[in-house]
Amino acid sequence: MLVKRNAEENVVLEGKRKRRKKKQVTTPRPACSWVYFSRDFIKEYSASHPESSGLKAATKAASDAWKSMSLEESKIHNACS
Repeated sequence: MLVKRNAEENVVLEGKRKRRKKKQVTTPRPACSWVYFSRDFIKEYSASHPESSGLKAATKAASDAWKSMSLEESKIHNACS
């Protein structure tokens, strides 16, 4: 049996206006292995390529490096997350 929730459940009445309740803040999820890898890679890339055009080029290079990475190399970053 399906039970429909009441649409008014998340609405608080203040005077004549209806306002929705704010969602409770939850703890953020841990960063994935790509985030750890890209942070390290972009730091190294920016230091070794000062003539590069900035974050866009560094992120593109990080993406290419991540895609060409072997399973053994990616396990290092998977252990961090």
